[in-house]
Amino acid sequence: MFRGKAWKWLLVGSAMTIIVLYMLEMTTTGIERVYGPLSPQQSVALQQNEAYEAPDTTNPSSETVTIDPSLSPIEQEIAALEQEVARLKKQTLENEKTHLQSQLLLNEAAEQPAVNRLADTTSGVLQNASSSGMQYIAQLFSKVIN
Repeated sequence: MFRGKAWKWLLVGSAMTIIVLYMLEMTTTGIERVYGPLSPQQSVALQQNEAYEAPDTTNPSSETVTIDPSLSPIEQEIAALEQEVARLKKQTLENEKTHLQSQLLLNEAAEQPAVNRLADTTSGVLQNASSSGMQYIAQLFSKVIN
């Protein structure tokens, strides 16, 4: 069955692979065109800035617990450290909650009508395809001339 059609299947598979790779490149350049390139250093710095947000100091009296003065100094220090750990856990949970809420929110493009989003996407694809086609033809002519 496949002996006579091996070259045909090889050609179809190669064409599909090339098309998929080309589409991946087009989507990557489209995303970078809209959102701008994001290097790994910028993403790490962004994550660090989100992690070190200022703590919520609107109600500090609810977090303070008095330490019993009859305890030994070591036990007082342990109690103080336990309070600090509890405060840090609460702050971390609040930061994670706000981060997850921001991820769940829909982006601003979803508020636009579907026709506008479709038109923007189509124009971007056509522009990218035409510029890629022109670059390919220019490279082809430059190879022929050289």
